[in-house]
Amino acid sequence: MFFEIDDAEIKNKILEYNNGYKNKFEAIVEDISTFIYNYPRVIFNVTDDTCSDFYEYILTRLKSILKSYSISKVKFTTWFTVVLRNRYLNFIREKVGNSNQFSDLSFDHVKYNMNGSSVNLHMIIADSRDYDSNMQSYVLNSVIDKIISILNDKYRVLFHLYYIDFLRIEDIRFLSLFFGRNIGEIIEGVDSIKNTIVDKYEKREIILDKLAKNHHSIINYQRLGDEKLENNAREHQDILLNEYRNIKCFPSYEIIASFCDFPVGTVSAGIARIKSKIRGIKDELQKIIENKRP
Repeated sequence: MFFEIDDAEIKNKILEYNNGYKNKFEAIVEDISTFIYNYPRVIFNVTDDTCSDFYEYILTRLKSILKSYSISKVKFTTWFTVVLRNRYLNFIREKVGNSNQFSDLSFDHVKYNMNGSSVNLHMIIADSRDYDSNMQSYVLNSVIDKIISILNDKYRVLFHLYYIDFLRIEDIRFLSLFFGRNIGEIIEGVDSIKNTIVDKYEKREIILDKLAKNHHSIINYQRLGDEKLENNAREHQDILLNEYRNIKCFPSYEIIASFCDFPVGTVSAGIARIKSKIRGIKDELQKIIENKRP
């Protein structure tokens, strides 16, 4: 990706750290610091100052992040990229405010205006496990609560499992009650569903690697003063970003149906209905985004 991280080595260090070898923390930081620093530069093309601020933001939270990591067959960088995405959204909302760098992302083609910028639902419904207690987490919960308020219990189940990266603790409890399963069983099921979309995250990672290389080309052409090649590289960057955003990390209807013991047709029709309902309340969601305050 932004540079090579030995997957087996970093997993071993994290395992040792989480097992009580606290002296491994500095070694972990050394291994992943460049990865953290370059993430916002590659994905959002931000300045060095923003990269530095984001690095410090992550570093102060890294110990708690590492505690949440479970060793699996999934590459560490795949998991960590998702973590950094969610943390970066929080960072921007806290430190910078809403900006137009979010304007070209999409979520089921439903977009809203926030402080003059086009912001989509995907940027509002993010992984709440990575949110601090601030205005944006309040807005996040308000938007999700509004959506599930118009869904019956079965539709709410499908909403949570389709947009599975966006589950909150209270949603896990709801799924436990709905299915009559204990929390552990629900979490295990959620993890198994997420494992089915690992390949999509890995495809994103391949594109992120291309973005990193292309970014270095842009910097190099700037230094050389070659405006034509720089513009070509920037156009290629836009193409890569579109490819990245078009990889939708949603589980298949079949895997959701298996988890729920629903017919696949029920799942597909239900998710289509949910999307329609969300589009139907976009004005109300817009008001929540614009007016809600903690």
